[in-house]
Amino acid sequence: MTKHPIRFGFQSGQQNVTWERMRDVWGKIDAWGYDSLWAFDHFYPIFTPDPAGPCMENWTLLSALSQHTRRARIGALVNSNTYRNPCLTAKMAATLDHVSGGRLNLGLGAGWYELEHRSFGVDFKTVRGRLEATRSTGALTCAPSWIAASLRKIEATLTPWGALLPPAYLSSWIPCQV
Repeated sequence: MTKHPIRFGFQSGQQNVTWERMRDVWGKIDAWGYDSLWAFDHFYPIFTPDPAGPCMENWTLLSALSQHTRRARIGALVNSNTYRNPCLTAKMAATLDHVSGGRLNLGLGAGWYELEHRSFGVDFKTVRGRLEATRSTGALTCAPSWIAASLRKIEATLTPWGALLPPAYLSSWIPCQV
């Protein structure tokens, strides 16, 4: 990727759109030289009067789109801390970073869409509770200790390829290395 002082990215919502359209749009934007391409971590369409429309799941979509783009970094703005165990998120991020050729940006946040939480059986804590849960995973402090401690508990190997986790971004837009 060419170094320049300003980077341009594109965020597309994967709601009310077909796979073919997403694939074609991301392919074109990647070819035009954008630096990053972003989806979101929601299970229902957001900011629409009817949340019952189609909405593709973020991690599966990013994995598929990574195979139809070549240069732009990819990621989600942002992944909800509440939907997945931190170890699972770390493992998924390491795998997607590997299969995308090292192009993943990991966006982390506290989650906000109550309908999704309730519908999927995920505890919807208060704002303070969700932020504290994010802090407990180390996302707000960017400390790698949460990964090591959690992985020791489940005796998992984070990256079989010997790679580190990709760059992480918090919903406050502060880059950090996890």
